[in-house]
Amino acid sequence: VDTKVAYTRQSVQERQEKWDAIEAFEAYKAARTNSKTLHPPKHRGLCASVRPQQGAEALVSFVCKPRDGGKSEIGGTRVSVIAGEKHGEKWKQVLSKEVLDMRRGERIEADIDDELKLDCCLHAVRVSRQLAPVDAEVYKGHGTVSTKRMGAPKPGGKRPQFGRTATIRLVIADDDRDDDALFKASESIDPQNIKLGQGDVCEGLEIAVLAMRPGEGCIVKCDGAYGDPCYAVRKVGLGPSIRAAVRLDAVTEGDEDAAYLKERGAMLLGEGECRRAEACFTRAARRAEAQLKTLDEEDDEAFAKLKDVLARCLLNVALCCKKRNGRRDEIAVLDGALGVLGDDVDEAVASEVEAAMSPATLLLRAKARL
Repeated sequence: VDTKVAYTRQSVQERQEKWDAIEAFEAYKAARTNSKTLHPPKHRGLCASVRPQQGAEALVSFVCKPRDGGKSEIGGTRVSVIAGEKHGEKWKQVLSKEVLDMRRGERIEADIDDELKLDCCLHAVRVSRQLAPVDAEVYKGHGTVSTKRMGAPKPGGKRPQFGRTATIRLVIADDDRDDDALFKASESIDPQNIKLGQGDVCEGLEIAVLAMRPGEGCIVKCDGAYGDPCYAVRKVGLGPSIRAAVRLDAVTEGDEDAAYLKERGAMLLGEGECRRAEACFTRAARRAEAQLKTLDEEDDEAFAKLKDVLARCLLNVALCCKKRNGRRDEIAVLDGALGVLGDDVDEAVASEVEAAMSPATLLLRAKARL
């Protein structure tokens, strides 16, 4: 069975529950008498980025039309609405309430009073989320990264990965203008290409781009180590807080270079950035393994070079493990490095392996082999 496409009993049950919720919501919409759908939504789901939740910021176009067919004096523009917010004016109250029962791309007509009716289209839901630090991280970066979606992605787009080139439009705020003005300013900016994982932008912006899909636009806020434009902690303190508008236009295929990542990891380790260094060395090791599998075995020189890169990346991961006291991880990584080197290990590398081991690791490693 192909595990990539196989369904477990739990996943089938969860999928069925989602569809039951969608069908129940659509039945509720069809039974309503004070509103009707003029255009169906682009998505049938009920997640927070499709259907606004209480207090969410929704981008809508609306107009309040007189029932007698006269000219409208309210609306006719695109505005940001807080879903479910209470208002004194009747048309504002109806607008914020109706948004709660709409989905992205949907257009509806609803009653306001005996004189007016509402014509409204939901363009996007500005969902805010925190991307860093991640709870599962061993090292937690000093700072945060959060995004607020301003523009929906194109259908079928996939998120970029490390090593690929992203074409973005980026505006970093240098004043107090609001999010709408900052995001609008990014429309006229010339696109620029960044290679993900190479440090072309600060870590916070890179994390945000990795979480986006082509066509999507966000307001990104990052501070602390994540907002450092030099990708490292400065001697005078952490980098400044950054607020920026980012639009991801396209993603170009590409792969990371293991040797480059090894050098970059060494640079970060020298600056005391163990969290970033370990991530760099781990990605370098994975890339070296992938390159070894596709390499022609007759190319002895390239094979030996990649093998050395892989072993040294694993040694450096072990060094990072030791710095964070992850001794059991350290054992596994060092054993992996020795396994890669095999019988070809020379005295210099053997000394390097022994030096990488802490006394506690040597003891645990000895016990594990009993």
